[in-house]
Amino acid sequence: MELTRELTSYEADEVSALVVSSDLTDTELLAAALSAPSVRVAGARIAHADLLPLFDHERAAFHSVFQPIVDLSSGTVVAHEALLRATTSSGAEVLPAPMFAAAEAAGWTHVLDRIGRTTALRDAAGWLGQDRLFINFEPGSIYRPEVCLRTTEQAAREAGLPLEQLVFEV
Repeated sequence: MELTRELTSYEADEVSALVVSSDLTDTELLAAALSAPSVRVAGARIAHADLLPLFDHERAAFHSVFQPIVDLSSGTVVAHEALLRATTSSGAEVLPAPMFAAAEAAGWTHVLDRIGRTTALRDAAGWLGQDRLFINFEPGSIYRPEVCLRTTEQAAREAGLPLEQLVFEV
């Protein structure tokens, strides 16, 4: 039977794309099948492969900019919100909205979320003082809290920032 129509959006979400090698063991084949992306996600990963070099060189590609949060009654800065930004190896700025949309489509939101948290902590080290640091946090990344919280705690420790100074914006 020949498939002559495009998959519906529901089918594209349900059908997985799996490339296998004949030398895989049954266990390896099962693991590959269970972690295979859907056809839609596989297509998005191809379409947004330009993010991969950024991920591979995250310390060079990503940085945070900090927006002050001011106490209106006193006019003093009491905190800073970290906003993730990226630059390609050629120096081109990567706009945040398309970058986050591409990461979501390709199933890489958890990667970008981790990069955002660790970059914010690393970039705030040394100048934050006693101010609080507001860090955006993707709610879906808490599905694996042992990974999410561990990487955040480790990054805070490496940056020398007490966890009490951190505020997560969900």
